[in-house]
Amino acid sequence: MSFHPRMFSLVKGFSPLNDVASLSLDEIVLDYWQVDSQLGARGRYVSMHPRLVFMLDDRKLLLRRHKTDDPCAAAAFYIPAGFEIRSGVDQVGVLRHLDVHLSAKCLRSILGPKAALHTPIFLGDLEDVQPFVEVLTKECVWPERARDHVKTLTHALVLELFRNLPTNVYKADGDTKIDPVRLENAVLEHAARGISVDDLARHFALSRSQFDRVFRSQLGQSPKQWITGFKIERSKSLLRQGHRIVEVADQFGFADQAHFSRVFKSITGKSPGVWINGSKTSLHEPKLQDNH
Repeated sequence: MSFHPRMFSLVKGFSPLNDVASLSLDEIVLDYWQVDSQLGARGRYVSMHPRLVFMLDDRKLLLRRHKTDDPCAAAAFYIPAGFEIRSGVDQVGVLRHLDVHLSAKCLRSILGPKAALHTPIFLGDLEDVQPFVEVLTKECVWPERARDHVKTLTHALVLELFRNLPTNVYKADGDTKIDPVRLENAVLEHAARGISVDDLARHFALSRSQFDRVFRSQLGQSPKQWITGFKIERSKSLLRQGHRIVEVADQFGFADQAHFSRVFKSITGKSPGVWINGSKTSLHEPKLQDNH
């Protein structure tokens, strides 16, 4: 029996520009869509089978689980069977996307028995999957390769997308944890130019409101408070090493030395200069064990 994907959809403002170009591969169906998206276009979808979607031309869909959620901008995403998702657009015009429908049995055979098929994946760009997406899109319109060849490429596409699963997942707040090492590395990587809370939320594949809730619950303060405190703590290490205050201010993305000094004092209770002098003094003070 051939595989026929079943999906419920309710859309408004999306108009197909031509017939969908489909390619069937045993328990996999590839669909290439070209649609016109109008102002306020939106949709609701529930598929009875796992589904992967890849947006072309650097476009993204705005996705949310519930109507009141903040949207997550995604260029590639995986939606489990039975998972309702809502979509919108950030700009009007032509949208092209490749949909990959699979049976749960087929997806499990590709990924192995331990894969978390119940967890959606939202990616901000196509990253490493783009070459596979482009080839498979072309195969839907102008088939050239043998079916087994296309099937192998589709399996590779699935594997590449799920390679991001450990760090790029959409979870309920109660199941979500923010890895402190990843958090610190993300802030340090963009320390000079700064990283916004929205950027961090996207880094963890969460909406802004979801990221803020999880962050406050796990770390006990707002993301902005934590970022500022983290930068000041890291700046202390550089100041101890003899770096000039103006250099440290620039390295951690402060507007100027005066701005850095104000923030530093508001957190430590001392200006950087006073703190440096106190730090040098404490380094030369005898330790208790030295008195024995």
